[in-house]
Amino acid sequence: MPSRGILYNCAGFWMASRKRAPHAVLAPSEPSRAVDSQRTAAAQGSVPSPELNPSPRQPPPGPASAGTSSTSPRRASAAEAPGAPQPSAQAPTHREEPDGLPRVTLSGVVTETREYCGGANPSDEILEALRRPQPVAHHKLYVRRGSKNALANPILLEFTTDADGKFRIELPEGEYCLIEEGKKGALKIPDFTEENRKLAQTAPLAMPYKLTSPNCLTDWWRACDKVLRVGKQPATGIQVEFHRGCRPPCVEGGPDVI
Repeated sequence: MPSRGILYNCAGFWMASRKRAPHAVLAPSEPSRAVDSQRTAAAQGSVPSPELNPSPRQPPPGPASAGTSSTSPRRASAAEAPGAPQPSAQAPTHREEPDGLPRVTLSGVVTETREYCGGANPSDEILEALRRPQPVAHHKLYVRRGSKNALANPILLEFTTDADGKFRIELPEGEYCLIEEGKKGALKIPDFTEENRKLAQTAPLAMPYKLTSPNCLTDWWRACDKVLRVGKQPATGIQVEFHRGCRPPCVEGGPDVI
């Protein structure tokens, strides 16, 4: 709470300011003198009494003649007011990317089957379960143009399946090559030197690892895992299937081959 001394000082300053600022008396302006003289003359009958606050003469009601405009200003509408948001253009009926090509929606599921790679003879139930397609969750795939895998065609799109192996992508009309990670980069011919050295120590009688043929791996790399042919209409229920063997593609030999 302010002290009493401060309150007294504030009150004294306010009273002093009132004494130092007397009210000013305004002198009458010249127009007011002219009006008074006119009133005096009108009372004596020398001149007609004019209107003290004349209003501008208004034009007769009705449409303005050609080439003339009304003297009253037209009030701008809300849409014409400065800074008012203007109506936006209608959204396109199809999605377009910066290249100007409309996209078509594709959806499907990625599944895989497997070989039995165990030691003991499997039961029929186990083999049947391995042959049954299973969804591949969180699996990354890549898309190139064309019906063959080639480095000359850059990767246009990469996507990952969801927890149920499903995917949903958008591509322009055309033909596309769907591939896995192993076919994204340049083809590398495997060197089995280290693997065969370990194999000789653990399974001396086993057949060394080697390629099944010189051209097998090249043909495998050039082949798309799935060719997507995109038309004008959306496509659903696309099946992308993989088969997983016990060895890499085009490779034979190993501890179970004696």
